[in-house]
Amino acid sequence: MALFLVVVWAFFAFDIGRTDKTDVPVLTFTHCEGVGKISDTLPRVCVTPDGRSFTESVTNEESLLDMIRVTTPRPSMYITSPLMIEGFALGMWFFEGSFPVRLIDQDGKTIASGIAYAQDEWMTEAFVPFRAELTFSTTHRGVGKLILQKDNPSGEPSRDQALTMLLPFLTPYAEIKTSDAVDE
Repeated sequence: MALFLVVVWAFFAFDIGRTDKTDVPVLTFTHCEGVGKISDTLPRVCVTPDGRSFTESVTNEESLLDMIRVTTPRPSMYITSPLMIEGFALGMWFFEGSFPVRLIDQDGKTIASGIAYAQDEWMTEAFVPFRAELTFSTTHRGVGKLILQKDNPSGEPSRDQALTMLLPFLTPYAEIKTSDAVDE
């Protein structure tokens, strides 16, 4: 019996049989970001050192379809400034007929913010059309994240909700200088 107690004590005292937290397997794109290589495509793909790949979700709209629906832009649609945002949201998504909208770049920096306005009576339990316009510098490259935030005047974190969507920036073509044109 004493030997048994010593073995049990050693098991817990020396963490015998436990895996190191650094050995936790990568199972999602979010976990892969810290250890793998990330593509610059949309959706982004992360490849682990052992060759497994994980694709980033471009939107969480499926989980919010009963509250908000975006008709334009759509995921993977190239965007440029000004960006027109349209869709439908339940009246509870608004406060005083509006809700905040942001566009952030790949580095997490807000590059445009604005307000989406109800296009009809918003004090209803039904879907209400909305519209917003964001203006930003057209020099951004890569992928931006559009965030449509449920207005939460209470400030209570438990009432926060947001629809997010990854959208690639339209990279402008280089302008051809007339002085560089070849005369025939």
